[in-house]
Amino acid sequence: MPKIKPFEGRIPAFYRRSALDLMMFAHVNAVRHHKDLSLVDAIIDFLDYYGIDSYEYNIETVEVAYQRIRNNFIYAHQIEPIKKNLKTKKK
Repeated sequence: MPKIKPFEGRIPAFYRRSALDLMMFAHVNAVRHHKDLSLVDAIIDFLDYYGIDSYEYNIETVEVAYQRIRNNFIYAHQIEPIKKNLKTKKK
C-alpha cells in the first residue's frame, strides 16, 4: 500500500478510496436499502449492472473493500462531531 502523504493524513480514509470502490459502496448501500438482499447478492447486482466480470473484481475482495469503506465511513462521521465539539470548548 502506498505511503500516505502528510496532507492526505488529514483527509478521512473514506474519501481516499478508489472511485470504483466508492461507486460499489454507494450502489450496494442503495440496493440493500430498497431491496432485501444479502451483501453478496447486492455486490453481484453491482457487478451485473455495470457489466464487470467477477474475475476482474473478485467478489470476496469487493466484500472486504465494502466492509473497510463502511468502517471508514462510520469512523469519519463519528470523528467530525468530536472535532466540532473540541473547537467550541476551546473558545
